[in-house]
Amino acid sequence: MFNLLAIICAFWAIYTSQYQMNVMKSTYLLATFLFSAHLLAGQIGDIKLTDALKYGANDRYGTSCGIAGSPPEARKAVEQMIQNRDVAALEVWLESPNLVKMTYAAEAFIRLSNEIVLTPELTGKIKVITSRQDLIPTCVGCTHQKLTIAQCLAEIEPGQDIQAPHDQTSRRY
Repeated sequence: MFNLLAIICAFWAIYTSQYQMNVMKSTYLLATFLFSAHLLAGQIGDIKLTDALKYGANDRYGTSCGIAGSPPEARKAVEQMIQNRDVAALEVWLESPNLVKMTYAAEAFIRLSNEIVLTPELTGKIKVITSRQDLIPTCVGCTHQKLTIAQCLAEIEPGQDIQAPHDQTSRRY
């Protein structure tokens, strides 16, 4: 009889701990969802985002990084979007909480502005982004530094081919 009681107690402990774990998981997921929703709606006051939320560990804004001068993955992706005139994908990046992707998307829309019709809402978003003072990681060859979004987008012009050679005195990132 004692062994049966011990087994029942053990099963009860396991059941309740699993129940509590599910409640904790649900609460965490709900809190994460609500934080994300408020963050995207701009309703969170003075919370400072960590760099991990602003951009990924390997995200860099630039055209060529490292000794080999390879373009960052996000650069390759945005150039493909520009080539395909994939406005929907660019709009997703423009709304991204990832500041590097947001910067690439704003650049793409500026470059495409002579070829596609930008809505007044989209034009307003791009204008706000081009004046942002958030720091993002950039690269030019082996030089890595953080610059503001405004600095990165200052020299981008409509119709510009970012991959084309440019003079070495220019600050293109």
